[in-house]
Amino acid sequence: MSRSGGITRFMAAVLSAALAGCGGEHPAADAAVPPGRPTATWVDSLVLTTPGGVEVWFTDGRAAHDSLGVACSERVLEIRTARDTVAVPLLYTGEAPTLENDSTLRAWVWLDCQAQTLYHVNIHTGRPSRVEP
Repeated sequence: MSRSGGITRFMAAVLSAALAGCGGEHPAADAAVPPGRPTATWVDSLVLTTPGGVEVWFTDGRAAHDSLGVACSERVLEIRTARDTVAVPLLYTGEAPTLENDSTLRAWVWLDCQAQTLYHVNIHTGRPSRVEP
């Protein structure tokens, strides 16, 4: 028996015993997700294509709640071209960005399900810069 195969079987046995001991339920894991609220899974979604063929995608995200407890999704952006993929850092938004011009997107940073601050995002570098009021 190989060492890795033995470890795998050992871990499977430990997991089986743990599940049998608690009736197959995981109360601690269930407590992490409030009843009636599904866990979030983020599917890449195309949200904008520029005339030059640059694509803007929602990729990862986070679950958020407004002041009344209503849930929403705040997503991060990724810029894709035929040659490159650029993640936009630290910009979570709840709405699709808009095209400002051939090299700039407009995107709102969201916090607690509300648009907070408007940013320009360079399509070539992914770098966001705050739009001053």
